[in-house]
Amino acid sequence: MQTKATVRGILVMGGLLMASLWLTLPVNAQTAAPTTAAPTTAATAVATMTMAVTALPTSPSTLAATSSATKAATVGVPLTVQPIKAARAATDGTIVMVQGTVTVATYLFDQEGRSLYIQDATGGINVYFGKGGLPTLAEGYTLQVSGKMLTFANHREIAPASLDAVKKLNTDAPKPLTPTLIHSADGRGYAGQLARIQGVIVAGSTDYFVLTDSTDVNQGNVNVYLYDTTGIGFGIVAVQQSICVTGIVDPYNAALEILPRHPDDLQLGTCPQ
Repeated sequence: MQTKATVRGILVMGGLLMASLWLTLPVNAQTAAPTTAAPTTAATAVATMTMAVTALPTSPSTLAATSSATKAATVGVPLTVQPIKAARAATDGTIVMVQGTVTVATYLFDQEGRSLYIQDATGGINVYFGKGGLPTLAEGYTLQVSGKMLTFANHREIAPASLDAVKKLNTDAPKPLTPTLIHSADGRGYAGQLARIQGVIVAGSTDYFVLTDSTDVNQGNVNVYLYDTTGIGFGIVAVQQSICVTGIVDPYNAALEILPRHPDDLQLGTCPQ
């Protein structure tokens, strides 16, 4: 006695799906007594075969173009450098490419080489590589970086996918930028940039102090955060002192922060004009 089993096959050529194949094949099954009838050709042959062929690209160049377009859409690598101000305005997840001067050297704000800051004529931004090991770059070097825009507690950053996305462009002596004198009232417009602010200390702790310049009655005071890796100690300042602070303007949640880089970024008295 014979029964039938159906087998479905998939024909694949060159990585592309070519056909869906249905075969109906004979299967022998044991019975109580063998049959005396001779099997016929029709009984043993494949009963049916159906095939649906998918069209191939017309040429290798078409296939290559399709592959390139898919890769570009997936990776989203921009073709040109854009201003940092434009990159900061991009939504989270957007891949951007920017170029700027280093304002905070690698390993200054952390010991793992995860963070640095750069600035161009339009704005500034934090470059953050969570794995660490960013190339050693001093203030004043020119850097090109591509990566994904991210936001953390109102702090904007570019996150490179790999160290290959961080490139030093100049080999001559670095040229550090001159900080811009700002007021707390317009400080958020300088987010990510190297700036200088004059104020009076109104409170403090071991790793930060608060100053006011009496220009921002709506937004509050300015928090000056002191990274322990910079060697800046709170002991050099006291409440009610007038002070000039240089550092990176970096909003954190609703607060306006400025991040000094070196002990000489804090100068008692008034800021130089």
